[in-house]
Amino acid sequence: MVNQGDVTESNGDRRSVAKKNRSIYFVSHIESIQDRGVEAVIRELHGVLRWNHEVIEQFPESKFIILVNDRSEHLLNQHGKFHFVNISQLRGACLERLDKLRQEFISIDIAKSKNFGVEFELKCFERFVYLQAIAESHQIDRIYHIDIDLALSRDLVARLIELEDLNSDGPHTVISPSSYGTYLSGFELDGIKLFVDFILDDYFEDPASKAYRISDMGAFLECVTRGYLGCDSSLFLEYSDYMRRLETVLCSFHHITGAVALELGMPLESVWRQPDRDIIQAIANSKKFFQMHPDLTITLDDKQVPFIHFHGWSKRFAPLIIDKGRQ
Repeated sequence: MVNQGDVTESNGDRRSVAKKNRSIYFVSHIESIQDRGVEAVIRELHGVLRWNHEVIEQFPESKFIILVNDRSEHLLNQHGKFHFVNISQLRGACLERLDKLRQEFISIDIAKSKNFGVEFELKCFERFVYLQAIAESHQIDRIYHIDIDLALSRDLVARLIELEDLNSDGPHTVISPSSYGTYLSGFELDGIKLFVDFILDDYFEDPASKAYRISDMGAFLECVTRGYLGCDSSLFLEYSDYMRRLETVLCSFHHITGAVALELGMPLESVWRQPDRDIIQAIANSKKFFQMHPDLTITLDDKQVPFIHFHGWSKRFAPLIIDKGRQ
């Protein structure tokens, strides 16, 4: 657990003086991606991964880890120096939990679940089992899960690192933008263990709704709703205008979609039907797009933002946006 030290409070936030000898990992899972293929996603997102690596490595107590398999490790090695943990090294410690999780998915009515992408959702659940194994084996004080398509600002990473002990009062607390926000979620060891136990022992109990319960975001929301975990979103309050402006009914922050929609002056749902060349032109012409600064912060319309989520279809535009933003 986090060593106790001098704590300073600011506006009720969970803040502290940075403590020495802490270990904080930021972990992404390359396999938890849609079925477009690992090669395409790595090609599109290697700029995002390089950005995150550069940001997180600014802090001596933190490390950016990518969970890989043999294939994705080989591909990522072609794009620069990253820290990897191959999931084959973790499977021994996780085998019983992974098997139990897979059995739950095998029993799901595939006909009812055809719109969800069962194998993809299984991988999304598996990443938290791997996170628990990493935290236990490396004696990590805190572990942050970040979606592989999330680019973090230095300002946000600094704040995440400075947070005090998450379990000081009440239920074990997870740091996240929202109570369904597994895409960016910070746990201490007891918290990640509790969440994994909840997934394996409680979440799939109701057979009638089982086919519709294959979302890690839904599991996190239910875990918080039942009071097993607390969710602290206070750190993101100052970014509320940005996040509310670009939030969709899908409970994901389609930042690129929203920004392009604003630039083109059209409804959000219409952007997805635009030809790639029109999207690229809108990004290239925009004076109000994301800017990646030399100090590793990110702005939109000259305002600090905490991260960009290259969700879904917008992954293919990540190289253009990252390159344009850093000019």
